[in-house]
Amino acid sequence: MPIITEADALRAAEQLRALGPRTVIITTAPSDSATTPNDVLTTLVVTDQGRWRLTLPKCHGEYTGTGDLFAALVLGARSRGDPWHVAVHRAGSAVGAVLSRTRSNSELALISDPPLVTTAPLIGHLTQI
Repeated sequence: MPIITEADALRAAEQLRALGPRTVIITTAPSDSATTPNDVLTTLVVTDQGRWRLTLPKCHGEYTGTGDLFAALVLGARSRGDPWHVAVHRAGSAVGAVLSRTRSNSELALISDPPLVTTAPLIGHLTQI
């Protein structure tokens, strides 16, 4: 199934959920270019409780480990009791904060004072769809 539009991505998420997983998170999802600027990244969250779109400012450059960091932060937030969409928002904001302190194409600036992965302010826009 080609995924070109946000609607395609949401259909694919529901097809995956039909196979068993109750939650699907799609990072770097396609978005409706008429309503979403090109300088943002879109993440979709699909759960039993609803669907959400998170848009975050795009950090230009190539970085290794951002997906691993994002996944770890989502699971950490979930282990503290955050709903999936809140966990994804916290994780995306923290990754953005880390990247803002990382020199282009270098190791992620994970060590900081205070620790960005736990103190980053929420950025971007989380919308129920």
